[in-house]
Amino acid sequence: MNQFCEQCGAQITASQTTCPQCGRAVAKTPAKRGGGTWIFVTLILIAVIAGAAFFFLMRAKKPVTAPLPQAQNTPATTPASSPSARPDTLTGHVKAVSGLVFSKDGQLLISASEDGTVRIWDLATGASKSVLTREGQEINAIAYAPDGQTLAIGEYNGGSGTIAEVVDISTGTLGATKIKFPMPNDVISSFEYLHDGKSLIVAEALKAKIWDPATGQQVRTLASGINTISVLSPDGTAIATGGTNDKHLSIWAAQSGDKLHEIETSDDGLGIEALAFSPDGKTVASGGHAALLQLWDTDTWSKKGEAKDPDESSIGQIAFSPTGNVLAALVAHGIRLWSPDLGKVISTVPMEHVNKIVFSPDGQTLAVGLDDGVIKLIPVKL
Repeated sequence: MNQFCEQCGAQITASQTTCPQCGRAVAKTPAKRGGGTWIFVTLILIAVIAGAAFFFLMRAKKPVTAPLPQAQNTPATTPASSPSARPDTLTGHVKAVSGLVFSKDGQLLISASEDGTVRIWDLATGASKSVLTREGQEINAIAYAPDGQTLAIGEYNGGSGTIAEVVDISTGTLGATKIKFPMPNDVISSFEYLHDGKSLIVAEALKAKIWDPATGQQVRTLASGINTISVLSPDGTAIATGGTNDKHLSIWAAQSGDKLHEIETSDDGLGIEALAFSPDGKTVASGGHAALLQLWDTDTWSKKGEAKDPDESSIGQIAFSPTGNVLAALVAHGIRLWSPDLGKVISTVPMEHVNKIVFSPDGQTLAVGLDDGVIKLIPVKL
């Protein structure tokens, strides 16, 4: 490093010991020691400070996450079943549904089909709990006995006659056949037990009869006519019958078989296709090809109401809800829900190829059997 003469100010190089200008001796400045160490320490301090700054900067940018809540030790609960949670379609039959009946508690539905099977459905899951198969048979009708453990089955065996079978039901399964009794040349259209559980009202193609299932013997004949239909009153004391070739509604004593009343329902010659008692037994509803629904007072047997279908459709079936606040009528292109006095149409359910309709015990569901074997469960909302 160059210096300057303190006397004359001339520049003196590091190798010169006297001033080249004035000859003054040059005093050497001792070299500073430890310069490299200080530089090294300074660099370390800078690095430490930079690292700390970077750490705090990154921590400041990291999102703060709230601690997760502690899991609650709460027992698992299963939602209560409701009509909305139930399946709305039951599939399994491959031919027309010919019979439908609910168990008394509404938890099971029993269906019959022309495919030769009877199925018991669990309505909570839509599963078929059991299937009874009759090879080579068409099953035309079924009925629950008052004991809730017996089922009557009407079969058509290909032209050689109809057989009515009474089958035990135990714990949701179908058991062995108890008895058979022949009904030659007639197709059974409906079954119904008398309240004593000892007799069956059987509507055949041409007659309505009462049979004793214990012996397989016919007890009496009530009515004769084409496509005869029959229905038992809620108290079990009376039977109403009609037919497509007869415009008369007939009322019979259930025990004796005596005819109590006969009512002319129309003057156009068209007969009766559908009958139903109201739940309180005070009304009989009738309907048929004339597209008329009629209500009859069971005390006086006078007409208490009448309505024509809005589309002038024939009435295929009639069903009162168990609560009595709805009357369902099967028409050409669906199901009409009427007020019980026929004052107004509450709603219409468009549906083709309906074969059977029946209300659940609580009146909140209408089971509908179709020609293709499908069963629909329709909520009834008023």
